[in-house]
Amino acid sequence: MFTLRKRGGEAVSGGIYWCFETGERFRVIPGGSLPGPASATYYRLPRWVLLTLLLLAGSMVVDTLPNMLKSLYTKQTEQLVFGYGVVVCTWLAVMLAVVFAGAVRDILSMRELMVFGWRPGEAYLNGTSRKEKAKKTDEKAEKK
Repeated sequence: MFTLRKRGGEAVSGGIYWCFETGERFRVIPGGSLPGPASATYYRLPRWVLLTLLLLAGSMVVDTLPNMLKSLYTKQTEQLVFGYGVVVCTWLAVMLAVVFAGAVRDILSMRELMVFGWRPGEAYLNGTSRKEKAKKTDEKAEKK
């Protein structure tokens, strides 16, 4: 016989079971048993029941929400929404000004970095020149 309520430790067919006392959800393989003591109560809803409940809840929201919003169209609410709009627009303008100021600062500082100081007569290598190497080997030879 099909029952929605099961007890802990009871052998059940597979599915998803909820323990409303702890708020936990358990997935049980077919032929498995529910975890927990025998005093714990678990509920299993078939998918079609869960889907039906969700559709009913959704239709209630779709029906109720417009009726709730109708009550918001008063003079005070319009002024409050206008005030929020002014605050949001002001905040957005300040944030854009900060971003613009940072971008201008970065562009101006990059302008200094983009000046190339390359001189064809100089080599920008990380090694020592041949003359310095020769000088070091001569100094080593003299020390010996």
